[in-house]
Parts: sequence; structure tokens; C-alpha cells
Amino acid sequence: MTYTEVYEYNLKLYDFVTSEYENSEQAWCYYKESYIDPDGYPFNGDDKKDGIIKCSSDALLSIRRIKEYEGFGSESDFRKTYEVSRKKPLLYFPKEAGGINQSRALLLEDRIDHTLYDLKRHCYGQECILRDSYEKEKTKKWLDSFDCDFHKIIDWMGVRGILTDENYNVYDLQCSSKTEFMNVKKMKLKYLHPRNKEYMASWGLEYYKNVKALFDK
Repeated sequence: MTYTEVYEYNLKLYDFVTSEYENSEQAWCYYKESYIDPDGYPFNGDDKKDGIIKCSSDALLSIRRIKEYEGFGSESDFRKTYEVSRKKPLLYFPKEAGGINQSRALLLEDRIDHTLYDLKRHCYGQECILRDSYEKEKTKKWLDSFDCDFHKIIDWMGVRGILTDENYNVYDLQCSSKTEFMNVKKMKLKYLHPRNKEYMASWGLEYYKNVKALFDK
């Protein structure tokens, strides 16, 4: 199966459960149990690769996040949001146990802005949170293939102007307007120690809205 085939299956599954179950929570439970994550499948039959390193897509919005903010059922915007946000993969990281995909969910609350900023810090030899992931065998080879150059990685992903500005400054997606992670003093409080009281560990509504807006381009 391909990413697209799984994606289309999930849309049909949504249509089925919402037509069969009037209770939205019952429909959600059935959907969640039968849902297949398309990120585990190659996009249209071929994984994105850099040299010999195979990479898998990584979603910005999970179905649980969409349900949390949109609800679930025929009266919600769940289907529309899923259809738009998951139609085509945006991010790719190496397939590896304990790699960036898994670690960003565990240590950075799935915040892609913090993940890219952390990766940028690693590329510049600065303190970073996902260092252990960057040192994994496949991930290290992947980074080395770009000469550990953040600019090259962003260009390869094709997210310049989407998740960064034209000068490769990472957008802060928690802010209502796209600002840059450039205030070092602020970052020492908010970013470098993600479990302290200054760090916004959970997603906020503004963050969700800004991530969702990325797909309106």
C-alpha cells in the first residue's frame, strides 16, 4: 500500500463511521481503532530518500490533535482538516528507532517549530535536546550527507518559506503572527529546558491554528 491509498482509506472510514453511528464518541472510538497511520507508508510507492538513507513522512497534525480542536462527526471540521492536512506529506526524517520522529513527540511535545530549532542548534554545534537522536547511526549519516548544514536540510524538505523564513529563521508557531526564534534570552527560558515552568509543554489553540494554516497555502 502507498501513503495515498491509506489516506483515501481513512477518508472512506470516516464517512462510514459517521454514517453508521449517530453518537460522535462511538464513531470516534471505531474510527480510532480502525485508522491506519499513512506516515508508515511510502508516498505514491516510493519513500523519500537522501542517498541510501530511507526517510518516512511525519505528520504535523495527528488525528487526536484534530479531534481535540475540531471535534468529531458530521457537524465538525474533522474531515476537512484531515483531508487537507494529510493529503501530501510535508516533513521527512530518517526511519530509525529512537530517531527524530519518535523523540520529538517524547521530548518536544510534537512541536515542529521547536524540533527544527533544535536541529538548527545541533547543526551549529550548540546545546540541543534531541542530541541522542542526532547521533543515531542512520540519522547521523543523513545529517552528514548534508554536511550537517541546516540550510541544505530545509531546502531538501522544501519547507523554506513555510516553516522558516527566507533566511532560514524558524517561525514560532505559538505566536499569532509568524515571528522568529531569535531572542536568545527568551529561548533560554522557554526552549532549552522544556520541562520547566516557563516552557509551554502542551499545544495551545494559537499553535494549532497556525499549524493548520500552513496547509492553506
